Amino acid sequence: MDGMRGRSRRIRFGAPDELVPLQPDETSIWVPRELDDDAWAAIGQLTAERTDVSLRVSGGDDLAWLRFTPTLRSLTVESLALRTLDGLRHARDSLERLTVGDTLGRVSLRPVGALGALRRLGVNGTWKDVDTLGSLRSLERLAIGSIDVELLLPLTRLQRFTSGLGTVRSLELLPDVGRLELVELYRLRGSHDLAPLAGIPSLRYLVLGSTRSVTSLPSFAGSPELRWISLDTMLGITELRPVAAAPNLEVLLLVGMRKLRVDDLRPLVNHPTLRAGIWGLGSERRNREAQELLPVPPGLLEAPPWMQPGWTGIRHPADT
Repeated sequence: MDGMRGRSRRIRFGAPDELVPLQPDETSIWVPRELDDDAWAAIGQLTAERTDVSLRVSGGDDLAWLRFTPTLRSLTVESLALRTLDGLRHARDSLERLTVGDTLGRVSLRPVGALGALRRLGVNGTWKDVDTLGSLRSLERLAIGSIDVELLLPLTRLQRFTSGLGTVRSLELLPDVGRLELVELYRLRGSHDLAPLAGIPSLRYLVLGSTRSVTSLPSFAGSPELRWISLDTMLGITELRPVAAAPNLEVLLLVGMRKLRVDDLRPLVNHPTLRAGIWGLGSERRNREAQELLPVPPGLLEAPPWMQPGWTGIRHPADT
């Protein structure tokens, strides 16, 4: 459920004491291994009675058991042995959130394209038939590795885009995708020009991490909605004037930015809207001097929106 966390019920063997009705504060079920049909039928009854409950499955090579949970709304699958997603057809009318972990083989995403109600999708690893994502017209949040942005142009409702541990092609098309409010890019492989980020009119939150090949940022002077920027171990970035140009920036997080000098923060002095930040410049002395130069309270006192309960992202599978 959005905005709410609860306890998780672990069902290891399908024993009777594991299959009693869920307590009100039990909001998820974790199945760490394969179960027989009788156990899945009982789990299907539990999820039918509580459509707010999410299901996490950590074993098996297919999703045939989904025939017992046709009303399921939220699913996380984490099995290296997974060889097909065909079982998703059993929940195609109900499933709203899906996170799929890495697999040993390249599995087709074609069955995902039939999930007409899907609003949030997180995909780890390398998959076949990624082009099928363009048919997910209700999708609001996507987290994925390598992707060609051109495939995302039909996603007119997309609000949040996360990509990491891969390559983002056709990045210049990102301003034409949906109404993006959050873009998170981390550990990108190869060369990436981030100039298109400044052309996203609805962008509010920008998160960049651990991509040494990026050595400059575009000026965000024309990004009036941008409120939050996080730079984490972006060691190629040594110039913050483009960040300081964001007219309504409120929170700036500099984490592991040991290539920055204290003087590099001077463009942010007297910024009219900056109200919180973290200055992580690689040593206590430099961090202290940065705080003296820019005396604002720590920005992480309030959790970032992308770490709130309900956010589906590659690095936060427990939040699905």
